[in-house]
Amino acid sequence: MKNLLLTHKFLKLFIFIICTQANAQKRVGDPGVTFDDSKYDNRYPQILEWQKAGVRGGIPYLDDIRIFTTLNSNSNSSQINQAINDAAKENELVGVLLKNGTYTIDDAVKMKSNVALIGESRNGVRCIINMDSGNGFRFDNVKNAGIYTLTIEGSWGTPKYKWNYSLSQNDELRNIDNISVKIVRSEDCWLDKVNIYNSARDPIRVPSNHITLRDLDVKGAHKKAGGAQGYFFIQGAYNLITGCKVTHLRHISLQGGNVEYNVVYDNDFRQEVSFHSGDAGNNLIENNKITLPADMSPVSEDELLPDDPREIATNKPVYFAIMGPWSTQHDNSEKPNFIINNSCLQLNHDYGSTTPWSAPGVLYKGPLKLGLTINERIQNFPEVSSNLHPSGETLYPIDNAIVLSTDDQLVNDFGVALYPNPTTKMFFINLKSNSKTKVNVEIRNIFGKLVKSKKDISTNQVNPIQVDNLSSGIYLVQFRDYKNNQISTKKLIIK
Repeated sequence: MKNLLLTHKFLKLFIFIICTQANAQKRVGDPGVTFDDSKYDNRYPQILEWQKAGVRGGIPYLDDIRIFTTLNSNSNSSQINQAINDAAKENELVGVLLKNGTYTIDDAVKMKSNVALIGESRNGVRCIINMDSGNGFRFDNVKNAGIYTLTIEGSWGTPKYKWNYSLSQNDELRNIDNISVKIVRSEDCWLDKVNIYNSARDPIRVPSNHITLRDLDVKGAHKKAGGAQGYFFIQGAYNLITGCKVTHLRHISLQGGNVEYNVVYDNDFRQEVSFHSGDAGNNLIENNKITLPADMSPVSEDELLPDDPREIATNKPVYFAIMGPWSTQHDNSEKPNFIINNSCLQLNHDYGSTTPWSAPGVLYKGPLKLGLTINERIQNFPEVSSNLHPSGETLYPIDNAIVLSTDDQLVNDFGVALYPNPTTKMFFINLKSNSKTKVNVEIRNIFGKLVKSKKDISTNQVNPIQVDNLSSGIYLVQFRDYKNNQISTKKLIIK
């Protein structure tokens, strides 16, 4: 027993040391992040502009912010606003701390320059919005202000419809038009480690410049019909979106004539990225995982799951991982946008490649035109000539910050061990699941063509799969549990 206790204490100390070391490392968007000049390619002077994206000087470290005042659970918007107004009288950046608990947002929380709103913990502080209109949190003509580590949640529950199906029913709250967070005419402001769930209209709108949105978890909007509903909406320039997870909205949209030199880097999206209408171009989409889940539209009658409402079986529209404008009501980008080093996976249809715009170091530019047909959408971001690929194989050569890996696991709804990888003749899989079930395995090449499949593989045991008849290259191995609606996808390298 004594040895067991010593082992337990050593394990706790080891974990503490590892976590401390990890926290000491810089993240994208931190102060002091630098770029590798040796990877600069003078054919792409935009690289120097993209390095300016986000909060200039980086998001302040929490440890450097003095707490001005603390509020306890059950405070409302009026009390939060009073605390922010009092804090704004200081001559430095100070914080208003919200202790763990629930806070009622019944009027706009108006952020002020040089004030940070800080939750005691990300999941422990719940700010519940119950407003019919306006903005839950609003930055208006503000500088050097931000929100850290809390949850912003709509009071209307989980949306009935996960996705947009081009139906009037997708507007689930006809008389409620609230936007969870809006950042207007502001600079050098940020959201860091914030959850935004079950919004009424848009979870976030940013008609501003030099804003950093980092480590957000954004999910769900009740209004996903026409008229700019259900958007993760970037409407300004020089903004940095990094480390975010976004799903179950209508669009991640970069839209409007002021949209230029934004950097969307190192995110995990289960949602398409759209250059929706009339952006200025020169925006960068790099090093992201962009997955379109299998249950995302289009959905046909025979694809309906048991709990799906029948009206979603419209078999339209067709979403692609990266979209240009797709309607005669839209305008094309003024200049091209840049796409590089992303891992895109389209599980919602079989048009074109399953993994478009995903070759490492390869640069794609577009959109070329309004994508009015399926083929125009597939071809709207073509690869540039190989002699024009960036010499440093990146357009955002960050060199001293932690980044997510896009090389391995693309979708993970249940555990998969796959080894050896790379392999030559055979690999083994062990599917780890809490339930005993059967899983189908499909192997596809980088163009999305099915090259091998195996049905009814048992979970929680080792299963061999022969691949000696496949050519050398990169493949996607997809594991699907239809009974429990779970999916996992991994990359496999065959030598």
